[in-house]
Amino acid sequence: MQKLCSKPIYRPKSTETAETTRYTSVSRAVQIRKKCREGKGEKEEELGFGLSMDDEFEGACGRKPINPNAKEDEIIMLEWVWELYGTGNLLKSADPRLCGNFDQQQMERLMMVGLWRTHPDSIARPSIRKAIHVLDFEIALPILEPKIPVPTYLMPAVRASTSSDFVG
Repeated sequence: MQKLCSKPIYRPKSTETAETTRYTSVSRAVQIRKKCREGKGEKEEELGFGLSMDDEFEGACGRKPINPNAKEDEIIMLEWVWELYGTGNLLKSADPRLCGNFDQQQMERLMMVGLWRTHPDSIARPSIRKAIHVLDFEIALPILEPKIPVPTYLMPAVRASTSSDFVG
């Protein structure tokens, strides 16, 4: 998020410790990103980086995943952002407090990676490395469905038991 804006976003914190923690987590995310790019990231670090990317997605939109005070079609952030993506208006989901003061290509990539990482089909979600390559302009943006896919759940195949399965 810091990279997207020419001036930092003011986010009031309750204590200075919270502010220090935020900057510490940003620098930690940079370290983890570097390790993941080099193929040296540990599973825990990759998970931590994935969670920080999710936070950045929320930060770029300037809202939490669920906002009960929003308009009816904007209550669930993911559905709202995906709808804007499908209508070609993805950047309208950017935090209005930014006043359009951000790099549009970087914001688009951040939003697309955010959608991709939260895809309802877990098989369609990218690896951390792939997400980083998209954010670094090393590979093309993913092409997602214009409407948010409906998650489907398949029941595991249940093998019918027969009398020969039991040894007496």
